[in-house]
Amino acid sequence: SLRVQADDAAHHIEAALDHWRRTPPPRLGSLMVSEFIDLANGYGELAPTSGLLLRLGDAGRIVLRPSGTEAKLKVYLELCGSPVTRSELDGERATTRAKLVAVTADVTQRLRL
Repeated sequence: SLRVQADDAAHHIEAALDHWRRTPPPRLGSLMVSEFIDLANGYGELAPTSGLLLRLGDAGRIVLRPSGTEAKLKVYLELCGSPVTRSELDGERATTRAKLVAVTADVTQRLRL
């Protein structure tokens, strides 16, 4: 969660989401954005809501949405590693953790809150 310290926090949060809508990132960290979904248009069975869903191929997804009760932008990052053997697990965890750090840095920089 990113707390916004401003009198017009809701405006700043929506402006950040609008920036992403106008210029969706082609990649975050080393991962390509394979799908960009504006949840304001609804999605599947979901009613329209303020938020964005970015799919990172089969590597994961990101959801950005304003908090309904606080001056916060909530960012959910989910990355998946590749299937590996038990002996390869530590290496795959390290690789996935490094991807998560890079994606988090790019998301944070783009939000500019």
